[in-house]
Amino acid sequence: MSFIFIVSQELVTGDNERKPPIVLSADNEIAHLTGALEHHKELASLSTRGEQVLVPSGHNIHYEHPEVVAEAILNIVNTVRQGM
Repeated sequence: MSFIFIVSQELVTGDNERKPPIVLSADNEIAHLTGALEHHKELASLSTRGEQVLVPSGHNIHYEHPEVVAEAILNIVNTVRQGM
């Protein structure tokens, strides 16, 4: 039941409504049974631009699907560079 919360530094300060967090959630049986996915959805909703991405993975998303993590990081970088 792993997840990765990727945010720009600006999410920590200021107007959180406009900041683009991405929550990568392992989409597996344990995550469904424990309610973890709902918690991750709440994290993503900290911003009106938040996004939860379900990844068919086990506990280690970063090892099993590094391309998904890299894409999420690039999305945040590009969004911040464009001035959000």
